[in-house]
Amino acid sequence: MTDEIIKKLNKVLNQEYLTECEVVYVLVQVGKILEREETKKEYNLINFYRNWVCHSFLDRNEASQIIKEIKKILNEDCSGNQFEKAKTINTKEKIYPIISFKKFQDQMRNFFNSHGIIFNGNWKKFIYKLISIISNIPLQEKEEKYSFCLVKINNDEFIICIDWIEGSESMSFCDVPRNI
Repeated sequence: MTDEIIKKLNKVLNQEYLTECEVVYVLVQVGKILEREETKKEYNLINFYRNWVCHSFLDRNEASQIIKEIKKILNEDCSGNQFEKAKTINTKEKIYPIISFKKFQDQMRNFFNSHGIIFNGNWKKFIYKLISIISNIPLQEKEEKYSFCLVKINNDEFIICIDWIEGSESMSFCDVPRNI
């Protein structure tokens, strides 16, 4: 079955231009291989973005671990009434590497290389399609007090927003990633 998926992926990825549907297809098929090979933890960002494409809540599996890492940083930086402190660049700088599109791209390249999958397309366009798919879809664990969202501004810009609510306090982070 894995060989068949790889053949299908090579056929889809051989195109110069991928549609949003094809980006979803690629992520779903890659996810199937990760499940079969039990390597979802090794490729945690692929698994995270694949799950975000397919679901609006992360309530199980390794993908929710990324949300838990973000939550841990926010809990540490936002304990008590330290929301203003948490709005500093230090908190943003702690969160961004966890969800980095550059790291996602590196994982995809490694996965493709290790499975004989050839992608000669434009990674930036692939990432933009992914952003277009998941933008404005809040992602959260069920029954949590925060949501995580990408908001698309135009074709070349988007911001990462994390909304955090604790009691009567609330905070929003919005940051523009530097490297796609």
